[in-house]
Amino acid sequence: MVLLAASTPLHSQIIGVLAGLLAACSFAPYIRSILRGTTKPHRASYGIWSLLSMIILVSYFVTGARGTIWLLLSITCLQMVVFILSFKYGMGGFQRLDIVCLTGAAISLILWAVTENPLTALYISIFIEVLGWIPTIKKTFLYPQTENLATWLIALCAASVNLFAITEFALKIYLYPVYVLISDVMMVSIIIQRSRKKKLKPL
Repeated sequence: MVLLAASTPLHSQIIGVLAGLLAACSFAPYIRSILRGTTKPHRASYGIWSLLSMIILVSYFVTGARGTIWLLLSITCLQMVVFILSFKYGMGGFQRLDIVCLTGAAISLILWAVTENPLTALYISIFIEVLGWIPTIKKTFLYPQTENLATWLIALCAASVNLFAITEFALKIYLYPVYVLISDVMMVSIIIQRSRKKKLKPL
């Protein structure tokens, strides 16, 4: 369990915990729809995200983040659950694009071991995690019905709330929260726009 530093303001701790709870709640409709066979997570994306989230979690803690770490902690644990479910209920994982992204994740681990610098690892890991979005963005663009809109809307709320937990406006602290917010906005937009174009009802 990650402990919040005593120097972290109480309001930041409370907001951070709230963001973490919202992030955890966002996975409830996602996992339920996976088990029902409607949502189909991309195996390569969740494999990369699960692995890199664990790396970022460690580096993020070491660089001083406390109040905003709860969102990442929730995401890391639940991404592992989705990744495991994706073996039976998911899509992709073996296409050329997937292999390129998975290779990028492997390279990030090597760079992590070589640099042994938490801040550098944070930057590298976020860059490689962005690669993990590529298979899911492509899948969602082609098959928007395989994603769950409710999940991404709740995740967007969590990411928005998490910004208010930031007490130190340093790049190393706010980089990940802003990245998560932008990613969630992007997913919500793609699901809604592509569902309308295909005349589908977003899940």
